[in-house]
Amino acid sequence: MGEDFLYGTVCVTDDEDVNAAEPAGLDLVRAYPNPFNPSTTLSLDLASTGEVELTVFNLGGQRVRTLVDGPMAAGRHELTFDATRLPSGLYLARLSTENGTQVARLVLSK
Repeated sequence: MGEDFLYGTVCVTDDEDVNAAEPAGLDLVRAYPNPFNPSTTLSLDLASTGEVELTVFNLGGQRVRTLVDGPMAAGRHELTFDATRLPSGLYLARLSTENGTQVARLVLSK
């Protein structure tokens, strides 16, 4: 594993609540199916072109996978997170852009 850790407070909400409450210009990350086994699709809605980091952490705060670390165009993007080698449990996908940071809860159920 890497030496990256997730620090700070995490707020987890339902996708429906996020869709209804998010103002325009904010970046979003969603996962489907969720719970999943062994892979899930992460859907990113980026408000603007720019640097993007999408990282998955375990509940111990350890980085288990970096899915994106670089520039991406505005719009919708879909990425697959394959957790075949990971144990069942709760994981957090953190999307960081110049517009802010959002965290989505991922449930791996084997």
